[in-house]
Amino acid sequence: MARQYHFVYLLSFGSNVGDRMANLLRGRTFLARYGVFQKESGWIKTEPLASDTYDVSDHDFYLNGVLEFASELSPIELYGKIWEIEDCVGHRRDKRWAPRELDIDILFVGASDVIERTVECARECDTSFANARALHFVGPDGFRVPHADFWNRPFLIDLVVVHLDIPREILLKHENVMKNEENILKGNS
Repeated sequence: MARQYHFVYLLSFGSNVGDRMANLLRGRTFLARYGVFQKESGWIKTEPLASDTYDVSDHDFYLNGVLEFASELSPIELYGKIWEIEDCVGHRRDKRWAPRELDIDILFVGASDVIERTVECARECDTSFANARALHFVGPDGFRVPHADFWNRPFLIDLVVVHLDIPREILLKHENVMKNEENILKGNS
């Protein structure tokens, strides 16, 4: 059965509570209902991020990875599905920067022309993020793609550039599209 994929995402997955790998795989399995995973970075252990604003003394190490994901869901639709999946697996919403069983962030989004393919040919079709048209999205509650803190997290940059083999120039192109459009809206062309 052919499906249409309009968007290609780079998603970060993280877990620092309980059986981290099981949590990540459970989240991945739930998300696979809404598209197809095209590339995976593998999983790395990272220390909790330091924060001047939030108490992270109760955080244990994280298991993190980045996955390339194609879907017909728009960024806001995917964001809603991610919230549902995080809530199902375990993600506290009462406290920012709380330990969590699952955290999924949309790092970047690109647009493809309508791509019709079967799930079986997913890895053979050239619908990669690197070839997608750069997009940005600003939604409710500070939701922004490209992710506002991506460049502040060296481990994510490494997972994308080294492990997924996506050139830094491609990521900068996506970031620059957002900045250019923000300047136009402000009248600073």
